[in-house]
Amino acid sequence: QALGLTAEDAEDSITVEDLEKALLQADLRDSSTHLMGCDMGLLCHISIGRVASNGELLVVHREVVPYTRFEERRRQLCGEYKVSISVHDSQPYVDLIDRITKHDPNAYGSIFTTGTPSVMFSIMEQDEDAQEGKMSMRRVKITRTMLFDNLMAELKAGMIKVQADDKQDDLWKSQMRSLKRVGKFDRMGALVYSCAKTDGNDHFHFSLAYLTLATKMRGP
Repeated sequence: QALGLTAEDAEDSITVEDLEKALLQADLRDSSTHLMGCDMGLLCHISIGRVASNGELLVVHREVVPYTRFEERRRQLCGEYKVSISVHDSQPYVDLIDRITKHDPNAYGSIFTTGTPSVMFSIMEQDEDAQEGKMSMRRVKITRTMLFDNLMAELKAGMIKVQADDKQDDLWKSQMRSLKRVGKFDRMGALVYSCAKTDGNDHFHFSLAYLTLATKMRGP
């Protein structure tokens, strides 16, 4: 792996084969509780899934929603799929996510950190205190590289299954391969890997990453 080059080895990147193996022509929905991951933007990308008895993440629904309809559509989907935990980008719509987390005690905004600590995530909660000028806040602080490495490992291990959807599958496969692992030397001269944007069209990758994080937050 050369400095600054993306990792394209089959073991170091998500391949088309990995994604095609994950897609299932089956109805994975049931009446149990689900989890949600949302990548925010002018178009918001939503992934909804549940954890099967064997530990597999079953992604039952993927959807792209205009920002102007997101809050209403999210509310509908949370009711339809009995969503117990949802994780969203905190940016760029901070006010929207603060409003959602204020009214939904199981909703979280995400904050990424860099580096390679040993903890994938930590939860930060702060109650509103008008006298001290503090706003109510519920965030999950995420170690970025750990999250995406974990997602890749679970995909390759066959632990993520996705209900096929002709309307989303091509876009999903493209966006799942947009984010690349890049090797760079740190200050100590060691080669370390991180996930870097390429064309920026990686929204379903982030959405699925937030969904996998929600499964960790729910516990075993």
